[in-house]
Amino acid sequence: EPYLAKYQTGLGASCTFIVPCRALGEGLARDAKRGIAIIEDPYENRAQPVRATSASPLRLMWFGNLGGINGRMLEDALAAAVAPVRDTALCLEMVTRPDARAQLDAIGKRLRSVIQNFELRVTPWSLQATEDALARCDYVLIPQDIHKNWSKGKSHNRLVTAIRGGRFAIASPIP
Repeated sequence: EPYLAKYQTGLGASCTFIVPCRALGEGLARDAKRGIAIIEDPYENRAQPVRATSASPLRLMWFGNLGGINGRMLEDALAAAVAPVRDTALCLEMVTRPDARAQLDAIGKRLRSVIQNFELRVTPWSLQATEDALARCDYVLIPQDIHKNWSKGKSHNRLVTAIRGGRFAIASPIP
């Protein structure tokens, strides 16, 4: 992402980076001419008991900001994640900004080509909507592009939110 690299370098020359985890700070260190501060994300949801049920359809959830930068990566990662269960009825609830229509349509089309019995639900993001979707799902998907330098470390907020919501998370192997 050439623009992001230029923007990141410019910010690092004039600002202190505030990041939510050590791994992300390490990834930005070469551009952080004015230093790095680590401030972890707060836990925003209430802790719930673990629930692992056998549901039909299998209910998956993804939540976050969907846009042009991560749309294709997310589409590829979700298709790879659901491929092993292609014979299972599946419902994916995406809690995000509903105006990301082009990316949502592409993801829905791709997953319908992988899973015959597939439903995509889109829920407008809010803290309450995220908590409600956690209560409805069986697993939370947290994919990340592990091959690009700018995404090798991320905030732990989605993983912690899934765990505190009593759900298992299927996440990419990043710090």
